[in-house]
Amino acid sequence: MVIINIEANYGYAIGEHWHDRLEFIYIIDGETLVTTDENQYLLSTGDFMMIPYGAMHSNFTSKKTQKITLQIRSTYLKSICPQFDFNQIDCCSLNCHNIVEYQKYVEVISLFKDMVKMFDYKDDFEKFGFYSHLNMFLYKLGKYFYAANTEKGYHQIPYDQVLYQLLLYINGHYKENLTLNELSNHFHVSLQYLSKILKKHLHITYSEYVTNLRMNQAIYEMKNTNKDLLTILHDCGFPNKQSFIHAFKSEYQMTPSQFRRALNR
Repeated sequence: MVIINIEANYGYAIGEHWHDRLEFIYIIDGETLVTTDENQYLLSTGDFMMIPYGAMHSNFTSKKTQKITLQIRSTYLKSICPQFDFNQIDCCSLNCHNIVEYQKYVEVISLFKDMVKMFDYKDDFEKFGFYSHLNMFLYKLGKYFYAANTEKGYHQIPYDQVLYQLLLYINGHYKENLTLNELSNHFHVSLQYLSKILKKHLHITYSEYVTNLRMNQAIYEMKNTNKDLLTILHDCGFPNKQSFIHAFKSEYQMTPSQFRRALNR
């Protein structure tokens, strides 16, 4: 339902991907380049940004950066306020141009930080406190930054039920050896139609998208677990060691072991 990561990153990219979660990024120190469709946002220390669910996006960190990432499932948002479209919130501190807007961002970021501190709740009462803060945070976002019918420059996946279910299925099964043929059979659509619709809306091929998902998860596990690389490559769905190494060399010009050492510098 809610995922919060506090992490230090150095010199890596998260490839273009999609998910059904509202995402928030707060830069504690350093900088991160976020790309959404054709727009780029260079977030630096103190910056805050929201990425709608269903928006294709990627990010790149060229130097050591500490950041907080919050993700909230769209199902939770629809359960608490079904008639409010949270995707119409336009919130990026780079767009702050006056003292009134600045004060709004200060208030929202303060709520965000307080909420993050309460995330590691120990019992139901603390859990209640966390979700109270979360809901107040969402309320202030909607109150201050709702921008109905505003063109924000995001490439948002159209709400076509087949496409939506297709992407949810891929995101939930990318660790398996899931082929286009199996997807075609599962969703009862032709292979040609499947390839065309994925290429049109993802802007990359199916295999590239799956590799991005696997790479993103592998990087997360390299940073946050003590698993050996062989375990990570299998847990993330890479078919073999060669494909794992090839993916890292193509993206970062280094092997997975070299990449992990660079993360720990």
